[in-house]
Amino acid sequence: SKDQIRQVLSAQRLHLPQVASVECRPVLEGKGADATACIATRIQRSDGQTLTYAASVGQTRLLVEELKRARASLAEAELMWLAE
Repeated sequence: SKDQIRQVLSAQRLHLPQVASVECRPVLEGKGADATACIATRIQRSDGQTLTYAASVGQTRLLVEELKRARASLAEAELMWLAE
């Protein structure tokens, strides 16, 4: 749920107009039987700074949906990015 996402969000805030691009790719964290699949997300800001984080598939999907919704409404609200 979005409430769960907000509980695990990091202090990294980003205004929507600063987002230049977002890339997601699957990765494995850990080794052997303890490895878990997650999504590595790289966010390129318009000022050239890059933010990265890894999150579960479900958490990444909710964040991407939130980003799309916020951009569609041109909200100036700050988005905070997940950090596990």
